[in-house]
Amino acid sequence: MRGSFGPSFLSGYRCATTTVRVVKETYEENGRLVARIWPIWAHALIATVMLASVAQIPECTLARQAFTDMDSALELFYAAQNHPVVKRGLVSCQ
Repeated sequence: MRGSFGPSFLSGYRCATTTVRVVKETYEENGRLVARIWPIWAHALIATVMLASVAQIPECTLARQAFTDMDSALELFYAAQNHPVVKRGLVSCQ
C-alpha cells in the first residue's frame, strides 16, 4: 500500500466492494429487472475476482474484509444462479 501502486490498488478495491454492495442491494430490491441486465453481472463477477485476489494476501490489512465482501458476492451469485453470466462465473468463484 505504500508503494507506487498503493493508491490504484485501494481505488480498485473500493470500487469492487461498492460494486458488489450496490448490485446486491439492487438485486434484493428489484431482482427481476436486474436479472435482465447482463453487464451488471459481468461487473459484479469482475469485482468478486478483485476481492478474491485481495483476500488471498494474508499480510494485507484488507484481507479479512475482502473475504467477507467476497462471501457477500457469492451469496448474491447463488441467489441469482439462473442468470447465464452468473452460471459460468459461479463455477470460477468456487
